[in-house]
Amino acid sequence: MAFENVDVTSLRQALNSCKNSINYRTSKTIINNISNPAVWQSDQQPVLKEAMEKLINIRYRNLEDKLEDYQIITNYIEDYQKLSKQNQIYTTECNDLRKEMNDDNRNTIQNKISSNKNKIESNETKMEIIIEKIKKLI
Repeated sequence: MAFENVDVTSLRQALNSCKNSINYRTSKTIINNISNPAVWQSDQQPVLKEAMEKLINIRYRNLEDKLEDYQIITNYIEDYQKLSKQNQIYTTECNDLRKEMNDDNRNTIQNKISSNKNKIESNETKMEIIIEKIKKLI
């Protein structure tokens, strides 16, 4: 999984839009209307009422919980992207340092390159942990 190209801001906005579109009031109005015998009388009235109540009490809650998980995932993606950008910087630094290396500065340059490689490895480990956290939330 690579999250470098995910627009986290747009993703957050889309998730918030989904969450805001859950409308308990409309569903409760429908329940009240179908419960009124002057509006509708049918053998199916209790079935529809029960289904609407399940929508409100269970399905909406499950959806909201999942959307909250996805909001957490956006934070993880943002962290992943920061680590990825850091790795790009460290890699560029390593490449630049190799170009500057000569007999006089070899040890110093090699130490800096090793330090950057260790940082990259540490970030890659963190990125793998982030991916596992995301998988658990999906």
